[in-house]
Amino acid sequence: MPDYYELLGVTRGADQAAIEEAYQRRRAEYAADQLPDIAPEIRSLAQQRQETLDEAYRILSDPTLRSSYDAGMEQQRRPLLTKRELLWSLGGALVALLLLVGLWNITSGQQPLPPLIAVEKPAPHFDLPTLDGKRVRLDQFRGKVVLINFWATWCGPCIEEAPALADAYRRLRDQGLVIIGIDLRDQESSDEEVAAFVQRYGVDYPVVLDRDGSVARAYQIYPIPVSYFVDANGTIRYIRNGILTAQEIERTFQELKTLSAEEQSIQR
Repeated sequence: MPDYYELLGVTRGADQAAIEEAYQRRRAEYAADQLPDIAPEIRSLAQQRQETLDEAYRILSDPTLRSSYDAGMEQQRRPLLTKRELLWSLGGALVALLLLVGLWNITSGQQPLPPLIAVEKPAPHFDLPTLDGKRVRLDQFRGKVVLINFWATWCGPCIEEAPALADAYRRLRDQGLVIIGIDLRDQESSDEEVAAFVQRYGVDYPVVLDRDGSVARAYQIYPIPVSYFVDANGTIRYIRNGILTAQEIERTFQELKTLSAEEQSIQR
């Protein structure tokens, strides 16, 4: 049973007003009709997520349905066997249990990540402030592979992704990888909230603030987290709508780094 509270980003004790606000905010993130040039694959994904959000709102906004849903979630969390029954069953069922766990991991485990979308278009330029008032310009990193990651503190998948980004940056920055985290500041409550996130998750790559949402619109982000791999010539080569792993970051960085070296060799 999916956790609709987590999906909407509200607590289990949230009132109707909070649920309504969260639903409208989350649904706006997947409003594909606002981006007419969006790729068909992303549009399809957006429609699926909107349908899931609609179902979550339908359940949680109806007191009767919500009560039944809460009861089902509670039952799901409750142990199916008593402690004594569990002890009796462990002896004869241990091997079968291990086999079932293995089968579950193979067939019903974590959903596969969406593929990187291959593109070839110029990366829109930006010049944005950092938390300490400095400026970061995209063109100052020309000649390097740049990973641009759009995120926000309230975004659950962004929180899940943060350690992978920090780890990849620490391992690959000396090889030339640049990561720029663009926070959707117009959707945050304060700079302090952003700074707390950066400190909590050990983010040491540049983080800049898109205060008016203009850069997000230029990149047609949809939804977050969304990441853009930009090659040494300032061209977007890959887009990931969703979480990136450290392994994917390294693999794609090495690919674009090799591509850049080959292009420079040909030019000579």
